[in-house]
Amino acid sequence: MDKAVSNYLEYELRCYKAMKQRQALEDRRQLDRFTAQDMTALERYRRSRYRKHVIEVIEETYESVDELDRQLIELYYFDNSSVINGDGVADKLHISRRDFYNRKQKILDRLGKCLGVES
Repeated sequence: MDKAVSNYLEYELRCYKAMKQRQALEDRRQLDRFTAQDMTALERYRRSRYRKHVIEVIEETYESVDELDRQLIELYYFDNSSVINGDGVADKLHISRRDFYNRKQKILDRLGKCLGVES
């Protein structure tokens, strides 16, 4: 997988919680009917639809992996309260560094395929 694609996918995973909260706020707001000239509303609508898509794909990917991979995702990407690197996650999950990076790459490959950004 290309490094830029991998970085993008990791960014989306790290932003998942904030993205989901923002989308919930957007969903609560009723977008009034808008005309073709109202580009701001159109752009908000487009971004909202894309965020929904990314959230769905991340949740589907999360549900489709095994329990160890879920813990990896939670510790490495979702848990913003603690800054933990790959070695720390590997130690916490009692797996080798190589296993950590292989599992992480498998998750990113699956996510990239679902988002259509695989290389």
